[in-house]
Amino acid sequence: PRNFSVGKLIDHIIDPEQSLKVQHFQMDKPITASNICLCIGEFEVIPDDRDSRLTYFCHQGDSRLVQDTVRPVSGIIKRYESLLGCQLPFSELQFVFIDAPCTEATIY
Repeated sequence: PRNFSVGKLIDHIIDPEQSLKVQHFQMDKPITASNICLCIGEFEVIPDDRDSRLTYFCHQGDSRLVQDTVRPVSGIIKRYESLLGCQLPFSELQFVFIDAPCTEATIY
């Protein structure tokens, strides 16, 4: 399975005895808790062919639907950057499309 989260992966530890994998992510700028996420699963990777900063992830078999859905995203971002006179404050954007989100959550 693929997993990813906000921030940059700075360290990962694999403990084969306990089948445990620990990953540490770091954010360079403060963000609110509502902007933190973690996704784990079997995802297809769909790079944006018009903007290398954009990457999309979806469940296997949904790539055609996602490609049709995200076709205008790079143009929309470029339009906003043009109107605002500045680039987005992120070096990359990753969008994850899921069709059945988990309904159980553990809050620490």
